[in-house]
Amino acid sequence: MRLSFTQSFAFLSIFICTTAGAKAPGRRVYPSAQKEGVIGVTAASPADNPADNLFHVVLKTPLTGNERVWLSYDLDGVQDYTAVSRSINDQLAVGGYFVRKRSGWEHQRERVSAAGLRQGDNVIRFSLPAGAAYSYKVKNLAIEVAPGEAESVVLTKSATPRFGDKGYVEGFVKGKATVTVDGKAARVWKGVFEAIVERPADAAGDWQSTVVVEYPDGHRQQRVVTFAGEQQADYTYEMAGTVVSVAVGAVLVVEGAGAGAVIEAQKAHLSMAS
Repeated sequence: MRLSFTQSFAFLSIFICTTAGAKAPGRRVYPSAQKEGVIGVTAASPADNPADNLFHVVLKTPLTGNERVWLSYDLDGVQDYTAVSRSINDQLAVGGYFVRKRSGWEHQRERVSAAGLRQGDNVIRFSLPAGAAYSYKVKNLAIEVAPGEAESVVLTKSATPRFGDKGYVEGFVKGKATVTVDGKAARVWKGVFEAIVERPADAAGDWQSTVVVEYPDGHRQQRVVTFAGEQQADYTYEMAGTVVSVAVGAVLVVEGAGAGAVIEAQKAHLSMAS
C-alpha cells in the first residue's frame, strides 16, 4: 500500500512522539519515601525540623561507577540547585554561595557522581548557612541512574550566570586528581569539586574560565565553563577553609559565613555515625 505524503508525515510524527515519551532503556529511577521537606524557618513553620531536611533513597542494585546519575527534585524558594547546600552520604556539602529568592516550584536535575552512592540506603542532606534569613522547600526527590560510558570529568553546568564579577562552578572527577580553575586550586573532596571564580582583571562583562584536572601520572584534562548573563544575588556567602584527609577520618577547617551549611551537614553525618 502506498501512503500519501500527508499520511507518511502523520505516521512519522506519531512514531517520534511515542518513542520520545518512552522510558530510556536501562534507566532506573529511585524515589525517596519522604515526599517533602522545608529547609529553614518560615511564617508557617517558625522552627526548622532537621528530620525533614534529610531524604533517604534506597538503591536496590550496586553501581559500577560508570553510570550517569542525576539527583532530581522540585524546588521552591531559591533560583536553582546551585543555591542550595546539599550533601550525599559522606560527601562534602556543596552549593549555596549565591542565593536569589524565587517563588514557585521548578524541577531540578543535577549530575552527581556515581562513586558517592552505594547499594542500599543513601542520605541526601539539605541545609542553610548559619543565621540565614531565607528558606526553601524540596519535594519529589529521586536518584536517576542511566547506563553510559565512564566520564573522567563532569561539570554540572558548562554555562552559568555570573553574580557581578564572580561565578560558581561545580563538578566531579573520576579517580584521584587535583583541580584548578584559572590556575587557582578548587575545593576537592572525594572527587567532587567546587570553586568561586573571579572574573579576570583584563575581562569585562561575561567571561570564560578554564578548569584543569591533573592526575598523579601527569595526565591532564581541561574543561571550559562560561559565565554569562548577570544576576543579582539576594544573599552571598564566601568559600573558605581547607579539607584535610587523615587516617582516622576527616578534619574540616572552615571559615566565613558561607561555611555554616558545610558545618551543619558534617555535624549531621558525625552524629549519625557515632
